[in-house]
Amino acid sequence: MSITDHDTTASLQETAQACEQKGIRFIPGIELSTVYERVEIHILGYNFDPQNASLQTEIKKIRTYRLQRAETIIGRLNKLGMDVQLSEVLDVAGSCDNIGRPHIALLLKEKGYVKTIAEAFIKYLDSGRPGYVERYKLKPSEAIDLIANAGGIPVYAHPGINFSKNVFDTVLNMDIAGIEVFHPSHSREVCSFLSNTAKKRKLIITGGSDFHGHEAHDFSNLGAMNVPYATIEKLFQDVVL
Repeated sequence: MSITDHDTTASLQETAQACEQKGIRFIPGIELSTVYERVEIHILGYNFDPQNASLQTEIKKIRTYRLQRAETIIGRLNKLGMDVQLSEVLDVAGSCDNIGRPHIALLLKEKGYVKTIAEAFIKYLDSGRPGYVERYKLKPSEAIDLIANAGGIPVYAHPGINFSKNVFDTVLNMDIAGIEVFHPSHSREVCSFLSNTAKKRKLIITGGSDFHGHEAHDFSNLGAMNVPYATIEKLFQDVVL
């Protein structure tokens, strides 16, 4: 089992302990948000040292910027006449230490300003919408280096989303070790294309549910992405635990 939360390792210790109690093999994970030529690229990291100083320093910086961004978004929504406060967003986030737009979307839904999280993004939080604020992001190469230097394996997350051949080829020419082939948003044709590409380049084939827990369809995807066991063997190959 692996949890790859966005830009945080806060859940890893608790999950590792729970897995140990249940006899489940645990793989430390993370998902780092990056941008290349205005295209958002997510880089997964597996089996790294969660205590790595450089990685933790960067995560702390991202977390600080995320909080500042949330404050700015709240200010813009207030100007639109919405009665939302940062303290309420923090309540929605609960124990999560990495505040993001989904938490604000959840609050908007709870307060009846929108009916769904998707509507909140479409109307207010997506790029070009009145509440959108750009955030601090790494370059893909920087995220890959952070994960590799922490002893981990960097993987290109769900490239079928916002696919751009130029960006796809560019990232694959970096020191990427794998491709997330199996993902809820990937069609059978996309999975086939990504799988063939991974095999040709001798990259690890991974998969994930992209579970966030905010919508009903998240639960139907949880555990539904079948990944070859060979993937697990490769994630642990030549890695000192």
